[in-house]
Amino acid sequence: MVTPKRPRRITLELTNLCNLSCRECPRHHFKMPLGYMDLSLYRRLIRECVAMEVEVVIPFWRGEIFILPFGPEAIFYAHRQGVNKIVVATNGYYSSLHTIPTELLRIIDVLSVSIHDQRSMDGLREIYGHRLFLEKEERPLLHASIIKPGPLPEIVADLDLYCDEVRTYRRHTIGGVWGDARELKMLPGAQPWCSRLDTDMVIAWDGRVSRCCYVWEPEDISVVSQTILMAWHDPILENIRARYPDRICRRCDQWRGKGKTL
Repeated sequence: MVTPKRPRRITLELTNLCNLSCRECPRHHFKMPLGYMDLSLYRRLIRECVAMEVEVVIPFWRGEIFILPFGPEAIFYAHRQGVNKIVVATNGYYSSLHTIPTELLRIIDVLSVSIHDQRSMDGLREIYGHRLFLEKEERPLLHASIIKPGPLPEIVADLDLYCDEVRTYRRHTIGGVWGDARELKMLPGAQPWCSRLDTDMVIAWDGRVSRCCYVWEPEDISVVSQTILMAWHDPILENIRARYPDRICRRCDQWRGKGKTL
C-alpha cells in the first residue's frame, strides 16, 4: 500500500505521569521513563499540525494531562494556532474551574472522562455543571468511558444524565501484550489491514513515535531532530506498514475491521 502523504490524527503526549495506578492499566507493562514534553517542542509540533491541516489533535496518551499546571494553557495554545479539532481525556480527578475553566470547555471538541471510581464520577458531574454555562453550540461532546468490569453499579447508575455518550470496553494489553483483549475475534469479512497505520501518529512526551496508541513502547524514531512528516515516512514505520501484520500487530485485536475498533 502507498502511505498517505500525512497523518489525519496526531496524538501529542504532554505527559505520561498519572495520579492513578489502576489495575487494568497498561502502564504496569511499559518501561519508558516518566516526564513531560518540552513546551518548545510541543509548540513547534502544533504549528506543524496546523500547516499540514491535520484533522484532529489529541494532547494526551498514557498520562493525565491536567496533572500538569500548564495542561490547560497547552490546549489554549493549540486552539489559538488554529488546530481544527481537539480531543481530550481525563480521569475526572482534576475537574475544578481552576483546572478546567469554562473557557477551556468552549474550545475542546470532545472531552472524555474515564470513570474509575466515585471521584471520577463526581468529576464528570462537576464538568457537566461547568458546561451548562455555555451555549449549546459551544459545548464539547461529553463522553464517558468505562473499562469492564468497571466501577460498582451504584456509582454509575445515573451516568447517562451527565454525558452525551457512554462507551464500555474491554481492557487491553492483558499480560503485557499490547492491544490484546484475548476473547475477541475479527469480525466476519473484516479487512486485515489496520487503518491506524494510515491515519494516526502517536508522539510520546520525549518526541519518540509509536505506531499506535495501543502500543505503549515507542519505536526508535524521534521528532526532536526531524519534522512530523519526515517521521511519518521514516523507514521504520514504512517497514511496519510493509510487513503488516508483524509480531506486535498480529497479537493485537483492537482493530476489528470494517472501520470498527474496540
